[in-house]
Amino acid sequence: MDEKKRELLKQIEALMRYDDSAETTIEPSLLKYLDETALQQLINSLEKRRENLFEEERDWLSRFRKKELS
Repeated sequence: MDEKKRELLKQIEALMRYDDSAETTIEPSLLKYLDETALQQLINSLEKRRENLFEEERDWLSRFRKKELS
């Protein structure tokens, strides 16, 4: 496995983690079936999913904020 794929794998693993205490690993042997383009598309998909999750959480939490009185 080349260095570029290793770096992409690290990015994917980081995006899959929900917190710092959970270690997420992907079986490196699976990478021989994926090219760099497929790995980058996976990264883009995970980033978008994470953005959507943060937005949903922000919207949900905003319902509990104290409204300012005029």
